[in-house]
Amino acid sequence: MMAYDHLHPSTVPLLALPKAERIQRARTKMWIPYASAREPYAAMRLLLEAPKQQRPENVLIEAPTNNGKSTLLERFEADHPPLPRPEHDTALIPVVKIDMPEHPTLGIVYQTILDRLGCPYAPGAIRRELRRAVLTILEAVGTRVLLVDELHNLNQAGPNERDGVLAFFRALGNEAPLRISLVFAGTQGARTTAQHDAQLLNRFEVFQLRPWRDGDAFRELLASFEALMPLREASYLGDDDALARDILRRGEGAIGEFFKIISRAAVLAIETGEERITLKTLERIRYQPPSQRKIDVELPGLP
Repeated sequence: MMAYDHLHPSTVPLLALPKAERIQRARTKMWIPYASAREPYAAMRLLLEAPKQQRPENVLIEAPTNNGKSTLLERFEADHPPLPRPEHDTALIPVVKIDMPEHPTLGIVYQTILDRLGCPYAPGAIRRELRRAVLTILEAVGTRVLLVDELHNLNQAGPNERDGVLAFFRALGNEAPLRISLVFAGTQGARTTAQHDAQLLNRFEVFQLRPWRDGDAFRELLASFEALMPLREASYLGDDDALARDILRRGEGAIGEFFKIISRAAVLAIETGEERITLKTLERIRYQPPSQRKIDVELPGLP
């Protein structure tokens, strides 16, 4: 019996599955607790475990597109799911995650939180009523941390709406008995957005998930991806310089792109029966680097 030393123990049983199921597994997004994500994750844990207090601490995570910020927030939410409370009318929901809408207003942000918690509201409800409903439900379910992804979308709002949304978030930490901590996440514009409320920004610890470069951390990441792909043969993604550099070059430094490349290559390796990823495998997959997906728009009448 083969040892399959290149695989994580939890991956080995997947090799017994039919091809179609192994392919589905290879396409499923996975969480890898890489070094640069462990620090903000630990900071979020501290927010959750800290006693309620005035001016609670917050966390802000900046990252380029597709470089792991959303996956990090989703993982944190999944690790802290709602807990049943038979003696209460509602479950305990310590962590709530929302995405900042693309064209936000304060009213839409209220509705987004209520929708996320399954709390009904009247279609014609005014902002004051929506705000009261949000504060009531957050207190009722015992929320301690609010995760707000895509914070940079708030830059699409007018100044008055933007400032109103930020003031609302600040109030979640100020108002007793809520004292809710915030985790903001977004692209490089996220910090700029938060800076519009100086009182709020001062409460944030900032983390940056930078584009990846070749080095030990990157090689460990590739080895971790390989360990979770249900392939019978070792590919040595983290050890083979040519493979590692090709994945880094194609993925342009973004962890989400690395997964896309490795996942598609693993699927092809299963379909062909090769059962490992090689440079030829990478050449054969359908993949377009992020920079090549941008569309150049030519304006009429301009040279």
